[in-house]
Amino acid sequence: MRFLRKLEIWQALVIPISIILIFTSISVYSISTDYGNKILESTVNELQQNNKIELFNVLDKYLDEAVSVNKFNAGLAENGLIDLSAPLELGQYFLEQAKTNSNIDFAYYANEAGGITSSGLSGNETRLSFTPEMQKGPFLVHTTSDEGELILLREVEDFDVHSKDWYNEADQKDEIYWTDVYGGAQDPVLAVSTSYPYFDESGNKIGVFGADILLDEITNTFKTLPVSENTRLYLFESDGNLIVDTNAEHPFLLDDGIQIRKTPFNSNDALFSIIFENIQSDEWLGQQTLNNEEYYLGVYKYPINEEKSWYLGIAIPESDYTAGLNLLSVNLQEIFVISLILLIVVLFLFVRWISKPLRRIASEIDVLSKGTFGQQISIKRTDAIGKLIHSFNDMSTTLSTMVQTIHQKNEELASLNKNLELKVKERTIELEQMASTDLLTSLINRRELLRLFEHEMSVYKRYKNNLSIAILDIDHFKKVNDTYGHLEGDNVLIGVAQTLKACVRESDIVGRYGGEEFLIVMPQTSTEDARHIIERCRAGVEDLITGESKIKVTISAGITAVKDDNVESTIVVADDNLYKAKLSGRNLIV
Repeated sequence: MRFLRKLEIWQALVIPISIILIFTSISVYSISTDYGNKILESTVNELQQNNKIELFNVLDKYLDEAVSVNKFNAGLAENGLIDLSAPLELGQYFLEQAKTNSNIDFAYYANEAGGITSSGLSGNETRLSFTPEMQKGPFLVHTTSDEGELILLREVEDFDVHSKDWYNEADQKDEIYWTDVYGGAQDPVLAVSTSYPYFDESGNKIGVFGADILLDEITNTFKTLPVSENTRLYLFESDGNLIVDTNAEHPFLLDDGIQIRKTPFNSNDALFSIIFENIQSDEWLGQQTLNNEEYYLGVYKYPINEEKSWYLGIAIPESDYTAGLNLLSVNLQEIFVISLILLIVVLFLFVRWISKPLRRIASEIDVLSKGTFGQQISIKRTDAIGKLIHSFNDMSTTLSTMVQTIHQKNEELASLNKNLELKVKERTIELEQMASTDLLTSLINRRELLRLFEHEMSVYKRYKNNLSIAILDIDHFKKVNDTYGHLEGDNVLIGVAQTLKACVRESDIVGRYGGEEFLIVMPQTSTEDARHIIERCRAGVEDLITGESKIKVTISAGITAVKDDNVESTIVVADDNLYKAKLSGRNLIV
């Protein structure tokens, strides 16, 4: 009777225990699925923010370059280093700026008298245009021959620069004006113009410096960023006019043979339309299903100035990130199904047999539940209990194999993640180096040079240590290009750069300032010590022989010690000294 009572108790408990275990398995699976979805959402949101930061940095780089050119030209004019009344000389200077700054399409200056000088590149041809004597009158558009001679292309009568928005709107000191995006001179490339007013000491507007910047490099950079394979990036103006679509060659459509800008209203691009509908706030995140694909969308406002903004749209397809989660979900389903089947089998046999072998099985199951897999029961029987033992042994082997497989998959996933992180890190380092290095000379470029100068200036302001700089310029470099060609000119630039790098100290900062000019920042260095260093550089360049043509060149240099905490004014003083060295016969240090 005691035996029968025990039997009845176990039989009564089997069904509720089975139901509890089944619902527990279902709950664990549901929780794991929800957790996977939360991981996916968190990953995509973090990726959206990282992409936004990197893309905004790209826009800052390109737009700041045009602003820097205008401010630099205004600084030269303020210090009398360029003659604003000589249109031909001014035009040649602007033309060199356009050639040495790959993103600058045209640079120009207009004054209150209605005069204007503008130079730049139109395709492979140069353009140098001006009104005679920088007065209101006919606008003469020229190109230049290989020998540098002006060739008149056309004459625009009664050209009124004061009717241009870029001139009229730039009327506040230190205010930067931006135009809307428009088709540049090099179709089908877009461009945007920025202008910067120039005032005399009494605060009267004298004129306006301007620059046109090509936007094709922004498109190329967007397309090469390390985002997911099928992510689409949009950049557009507040009225919907498209600037960049990484899924298209260019942001234009043909309408009856006429090239027009793409917009959300004419492009039949559903993603673009949804993104455009959500530009009311500075930042918007959402999801949208299109063509059976779930997209994570982000819209971010990029302010150009107080009145004008561009918008960045990011569309990330969920399928780029769910493949691994789907595989894990399938594996979990298989594990749960197999486990439930084996559980039901074990419980069913447990109800039918109460014996010592059954208690052995119960004991082994307890061991199994604690995470030890692969153990076997060695009792050999051919009856139902023997079959139960055989089933248990198979279950133990299967679970051990599954656990090993899961561990192996986890290790493979960890290895893939590690490799991905390394690739992202390598690509990030490569992009940072490209952004800060002059491609021709391998020296740091102008932007990185000024950033490091700003850092040394902050150290100078804090500790009041000596800080000196020097601007060096290759004498008669234009003659080298005209005589031997630009390839040999490039060899001269490379040779001079290597010589300067070898002549300075490890603590000194040397970089290409622009064209044939170099800037050297010498921390904790007096003017006298700086002169010794630059003299070593001058002598080294004088002994240098470069290229197949065995070219010898000299350099002139202007040195100054930092006397205030202003980078631009310090550079202007050094540039003035360089100018004096040039006037004194070149191959000199002042």
